[in-house]
Amino acid sequence: MPVKAKLLPKASVLHVQLHDTVEPGQLWAALNGMYHRPDYIRGMPEIGDFRGITDMQAGYDDMLEFTKVYTVFHNANPNPLNLFLLDQNELGFSMADMYIAFAESMGSTVNINVMPGYPEIFTALDFSKEQIAEFPAHCLDEAYLL
Repeated sequence: MPVKAKLLPKASVLHVQLHDTVEPGQLWAALNGMYHRPDYIRGMPEIGDFRGITDMQAGYDDMLEFTKVYTVFHNANPNPLNLFLLDQNELGFSMADMYIAFAESMGSTVNINVMPGYPEIFTALDFSKEQIAEFPAHCLDEAYLL
């Protein structure tokens, strides 16, 4: 599956990883599945790691539609969502830049933070060692920077 979404209860965060070829609708399907879990807390921070994408089959209209449904969902949160994105530009465009442009035009209340790596996210969220340990091993490659 090119989109993996997991709730990390100790960190109280939704962690999403995209890799390989991503088809239209796959990201929203994974997120929506998490949003309907009983342990999901509306407004909990989200981390989206786009660095493993090798091909994006979703085009302009697909990204626009995703941003609409994501914005509507999160604008209903009691507090603004903090979204942390890890991105790469090897696809010829930045997924984060495209999302940001659409979200700004829609009046999104999501606080978007494009970060260079996991250590910066862990620091921004003030995670403890116990919370950091909950992440997959590959997310901890640069933990020595903390």
